[in-house]
Amino acid sequence: MDDFQEWAQEYERVKKLNAPLESLPTQIKRCKDPATRAAVVAPDDKRMLLRVADFVVSVSYSCFDLYRDQDVTEYCTGFIISSDKINKKARILTCDDIVSSEADANSKVFIHWQYMPDSPIEGKLLFVSIHYQIALLEIPVDVHSVMPQLEIPSFGSYPNYGQEVFTLARDKDLFLMARRGTIMRAQQGLMFRSHNILVDYGLPDCGAGGPVVDRSGDVVGMSLHGSGISAILSISTAISCIDMWTNFGRIARPLLEMRFKNVELLDEPSGSRLGGFIVDRVDIDSTAWELGIRRGNVISFNGHCSTPLPEFEDFLLSYGLAHLQGKHRVADFKLKVCDHDEDVKRHINLCVPFSDVSEVGLDRLTAASL
Repeated sequence: MDDFQEWAQEYERVKKLNAPLESLPTQIKRCKDPATRAAVVAPDDKRMLLRVADFVVSVSYSCFDLYRDQDVTEYCTGFIISSDKINKKARILTCDDIVSSEADANSKVFIHWQYMPDSPIEGKLLFVSIHYQIALLEIPVDVHSVMPQLEIPSFGSYPNYGQEVFTLARDKDLFLMARRGTIMRAQQGLMFRSHNILVDYGLPDCGAGGPVVDRSGDVVGMSLHGSGISAILSISTAISCIDMWTNFGRIARPLLEMRFKNVELLDEPSGSRLGGFIVDRVDIDSTAWELGIRRGNVISFNGHCSTPLPEFEDFLLSYGLAHLQGKHRVADFKLKVCDHDEDVKRHINLCVPFSDVSEVGLDRLTAASL
């Protein structure tokens, strides 16, 4: 061995001895996501969120990147909502990103869960709702057989304005991330529908589809994001959709063709005087338009005056459930309509059909009805 080779070997040996400090076992590792450390400080919050985190999964799917002109793998978050011990299957709720318009119709969806020895495992798409921005997946795994001591988190009530909540996410390496913030008393953004409520934290890139958790440790919603805005879908709405699809293969909703805002969120004195929902949008060719309902009107449905919009959405879904049960063919509402500026009140009957806001295949993915 010549002198140069000996020198090179000695150089490599000494180089390894001078490794960066962060690689030493006695050195605290740099935090991968500082926002998570800032969001979860109290020990009680950490313990509470870790119980929910056991059921948070990473979801990967392929889509075509127009800028790169190639297929890429994207990631979002999901969480296990039920487990069937007899049939050895588990269901996972996630967002509709997995079937975006750029997605390959034949692409597969994979679930990454830290407790599955064979992770990732292919998930079966049961249904997707573009209207509610949710997708339901199924995997051939019995959660309790894998981890007998785990208990699926309980579902809470409606998320409320001003409430402090956490959201959880997992990245492609199954690293757990958390955000903490407050539900905003703000109107809905253009990317979201009336039943979504906004929050004041920013989600990580993979955060859509993750659970939203209240201070009691109950799951109260699912995270959504778009154009830099973070929002929540109430878990009660998601579960109502899942139950309806499970029992009837459809998700029925009255075809209102309107969007609303909560009147109590108005930054003016009249907000406390008027009761109902502000019409934020009404389709020109809709039944509501023909009956004279216009943008800016304040309306109540069957006496529902001050109901938060997530709760009102569940009220509409209850009509859809009754329709699927054969109780009525159309939705008949008694409306009180007030002109916001003139304080003129009138009563009308709004009779509308139902629409199916669920899809079971990418060939059926069309713009959902309002």
